[in-house]
Amino acid sequence: MNTHAHDVAAPELLDVNPMDRRRSHAELRLAAGSSGNQLPSSARDRLLKYAVFASAALLLAFACQLMLNPFGGALDSLFDEVVATVVIAIASFATAIRAVTSTSHRVAWWTVTAALASWAIADLYWNSYIAQMDSPPYPSVADYLYLVFYPLMFVGLAMLARASIPKPRASVWLHGLIAVLAAAAIDAALVFDTIQPTATGSPAEIATNLAYPIGDLLLLGFVLGVWALSGWRPTAMWRWIGVGLLLITLGDSVFLYESATSGFEVGTWVDLTWPASALCLTVAAWRSSDRSVDFKRSGDHWLFVPTAVFSLIAIGILLWDHFYPVGILALALATAAAVATIIQMALAFAENSRLLEQSNRQALTDQVTGIPNRRRLMVDLKAACDDVSVRQPAVLLMFDLDGFKSVNDRLGHVEGDHILRHFAQRLTELANPHGMAYRLGGDEFCILLRAHPDDVTELSHIASESLEVQGDGYSVTSSFGAVAMPQDTSEPEQALRIVDRRMYENKAGGRAQRNSV
Repeated sequence: MNTHAHDVAAPELLDVNPMDRRRSHAELRLAAGSSGNQLPSSARDRLLKYAVFASAALLLAFACQLMLNPFGGALDSLFDEVVATVVIAIASFATAIRAVTSTSHRVAWWTVTAALASWAIADLYWNSYIAQMDSPPYPSVADYLYLVFYPLMFVGLAMLARASIPKPRASVWLHGLIAVLAAAAIDAALVFDTIQPTATGSPAEIATNLAYPIGDLLLLGFVLGVWALSGWRPTAMWRWIGVGLLLITLGDSVFLYESATSGFEVGTWVDLTWPASALCLTVAAWRSSDRSVDFKRSGDHWLFVPTAVFSLIAIGILLWDHFYPVGILALALATAAAVATIIQMALAFAENSRLLEQSNRQALTDQVTGIPNRRRLMVDLKAACDDVSVRQPAVLLMFDLDGFKSVNDRLGHVEGDHILRHFAQRLTELANPHGMAYRLGGDEFCILLRAHPDDVTELSHIASESLEVQGDGYSVTSSFGAVAMPQDTSEPEQALRIVDRRMYENKAGGRAQRNSV
């Protein structure tokens, strides 16, 4: 973080009215950061918009020159050597503007600016000096400057991704890994395997030839991973960065492939890919924001589509190898993508099973007390009725709280819920180990026991007394009813009707009637 920005903003924060303390800490930090910017947001947006329009105009003119050639080739060198470099320099200027005015990603944008500046300087040095030599050295200083672009851009994008992508689940990480591995396998099969056999010369020359496709592969794979981690819903900035790096990879791949086979020819559509990629990065700086990616679990089902595509690509490369052998690198990457797909499927299945189990548990659990609810009671009561006999009877007890409404009226629902949880815990302790306690809803509870009716009389009174509480201006007591199975019935619905009727008869008769049951 830029400490100077905080020093400038400190006097303003001291003058904040106490009533403004309702603002969040994030808003205060944003206000502090923006006050230290050298450019207001309106001026920044105008400069970035002008940069985009200027780059687009130059790129359009470049395209017209390549496709229509209106001046008979007289301006070929101007566009190839000057216009393309200017578009890259504009991209560096745009990211520098974003770095100056950024509130939280300043270092990241300065790193991206350094990467684009090294690219622009390499172009300028190559066109003005190296290309004029009769025997240009290889690798040259220009090549080293070109290659510096890759680590700088990777570090800058990594810092941007760390700040803007929330922490996803493990299965989402695997979606990104599958995309990266499959894309890398494609590039390795189409480009790397083609240029590797032709890479001859000194170790420095061979390393330089191979460094370009590897750098493109890593950058593009990283952005695909970011897209996947965002649930394939990246922000506008990341979309434009991805398109820009895709164009760089496309241009370098075609250049390296043609150079290794028939020879690269200047003056084709491929020349547009590099300035077009710079334009995309300029637009990315323009469309950037400091907000994080909106990643929601509800949209996870869309992850299946791109992951399925990349998985099929990896499988396709493995099948293609049986008919037309591919290089070991492409084969290893495709195999890794297929293995990652299997792991992702297993992990997704485990996550879905865990979510289903959690959902089922929540559906059968009372949210207030944490004990089983009416739905769970019906399941257990049906199982008990199907299994009861004279030798293995069961008893259903139902309790209703009398005067509980006064607790909510005087103390509020929070205290009322606390009392309900206390009652639920007490009934659970009394029911164990021969049964289970349930909350039917409101102020009604049940206990289902595997016991003889004669053995639960004392327990019924103890449970009823446990559901009693007195306080300042309120008194809670309870009424209960009991039904024996199979003596009274073996049908779950009828058992509920009987126990409900007996409980209300008990309530109507008062404590004297309750003690006579």
